[in-house]
Amino acid sequence: MAIGMAIGMAMPHKLLEASTSQSQVTTKDTLNDRKVTIIEHRAPAHSRSAHASIDGVVDDREGVWRPDRALILRMKLLTVLLLLGFTSLAAPEVVQSFGSKCPQFFIPDPQNQNDVITPTILQQGQRYKQICQRFNNQYRFVTLYDTRNRIPVYSAYTFYGRGQVNRGDVEWKVEPQLDINNGSRTEMEYLGGVDTQTFTHQARDEDYQEASVHERGHLFPHGYAADQDQADSTCTLTNIAPQTGTSNRNWEAQVETPMLNQIQNGCRLDENNPAYIVTGVVPGENWLRIKRGRRTIDHGINIPRYYWTAYSCINNNDGRIYQAFLAQQINHIKDDRYTQFEVTPMNDQDLNTQLTELYGTTFHVFRRR
Repeated sequence: MAIGMAIGMAMPHKLLEASTSQSQVTTKDTLNDRKVTIIEHRAPAHSRSAHASIDGVVDDREGVWRPDRALILRMKLLTVLLLLGFTSLAAPEVVQSFGSKCPQFFIPDPQNQNDVITPTILQQGQRYKQICQRFNNQYRFVTLYDTRNRIPVYSAYTFYGRGQVNRGDVEWKVEPQLDINNGSRTEMEYLGGVDTQTFTHQARDEDYQEASVHERGHLFPHGYAADQDQADSTCTLTNIAPQTGTSNRNWEAQVETPMLNQIQNGCRLDENNPAYIVTGVVPGENWLRIKRGRRTIDHGINIPRYYWTAYSCINNNDGRIYQAFLAQQINHIKDDRYTQFEVTPMNDQDLNTQLTELYGTTFHVFRRR
């Protein structure tokens, strides 16, 4: 936008100050699917004799002011730059690269100040999507999302400290860009504002409402949020994977709460030194059945076999520390009484080894330099 303003200010003053009348012609900008109005300047009736100016010519027969070739080129350049500026403002938040679009949620690379260290980004055609989770016009965290299993691979976020937030009535959200690919959606939206009937690449709220024993398990926990907007942003179904009530409570008690205490007591936590956290899941063998219209999909939402999380921060002795947890959840598809939940604390390198085996490909949560 600043580019457009600067060029606009540099346009000839004669064009801006000429005593002319105007007529408007409306046409269509096919690139952005919108209407634009072209203003045609006409010379006043009393001065319709052909005359020249530095910027154009007024025809004595029609009284139409016509810009010269140089001005036409400048105007075309201005139009292109403005279109590029407006397009960038509405760029999709399902992105090609976390590092270039929303790098603030990852550890800066000590060997390259212009780069960050991201977890492994799984690749398989169009299956995995990188989402810069945007809510109320601000990035809140990021998610690598698995559109086949309809669950996240992981969410990554920063922790500076807990804010005063109200849980209240949760309003769930979705990421329209996973299913509506026309560039018109730029951030997560409330369920009431978008029709999810045809969504095939992500979970819907009804999928969890119809599940017998499984509920929505947060990857980025609501209770870790710095403010109300960030807390509300965690309640998007792209940050959710199925857990039974038992495993959800155990994950909070045995992982989220102890890890939060470790971070608050062992990390510096100032504006330049947050804790960097990544929380993810490993797919399992069982699925939640879902419906899309009249169609029933047996392999609807995958029920993870493992939940994992890791954090890194600068401690009070100026050293970088790492800690991780891996939890195996074994639950019966229809009866929560048979849920088994086992948590193993470990360092991040051991977690990398475990995840490499479980994902079947080399996987790093934090790549140490």
